[in-house]
Amino acid sequence: MVIVFVNTKGGVGKSTLAGNLAVYLHDQGKSVAFVDADHHVSSSVWMGEVEPQLPIWASTDPNAILDKVPTLASEFGTVVIDGPGSLDEVTRTIALVADRLVIPCVPGMFDARATQTFVTVLNRLRDIRGGRPSIILVKNKVQTNTHLTNDLREAATMMGVPIANAEIHLRQVHSDVVTQGTVTSRFVKVSKAPAARAAAEELSQLFGEVCDG
Repeated sequence: MVIVFVNTKGGVGKSTLAGNLAVYLHDQGKSVAFVDADHHVSSSVWMGEVEPQLPIWASTDPNAILDKVPTLASEFGTVVIDGPGSLDEVTRTIALVADRLVIPCVPGMFDARATQTFVTVLNRLRDIRGGRPSIILVKNKVQTNTHLTNDLREAATMMGVPIANAEIHLRQVHSDVVTQGTVTSRFVKVSKAPAARAAAEELSQLFGEVCDG
């Protein structure tokens, strides 16, 4: 299965979620490879620090992606791709090779509008490809009892695509693990902080939906 984390806006947490998923699966003994197709090409550096045994490939060349990703998919049970924060040729290319698109969306009117536009484009592609890839929207960086979060929930429902039941709350731990060269599922094993445990539980629930849904 090729799972792609993508959105047309940066800062929605796609790299963080993609990296956490790849290592989460690796630690479960799953056959997984990680592809960094973001123009910043920074998540591959982070993944190399976190898990040297994780197969990593980085490229923003659409032709190379078309050639490489199907090969990786034939060699590994899961290929996790960190896509760009833009609607360009790379985004369209990884959508072509994807089995599942995970679209993180954060609270904010402009973010929701950009995501809605993106979903519209993707649905046209899915019509051409006979319903592939499947899409799942993830409410990320959620804050409890705020108008922006409530607006995000309403906007997500109106987009007409499946929405993950798991909501990923805005927590400092998600930023801390990146700077410390680790991931949340590993950090929680050495941290007694309730926030770290809650973050790990949310991610575990989300990854179950993403991989099995």
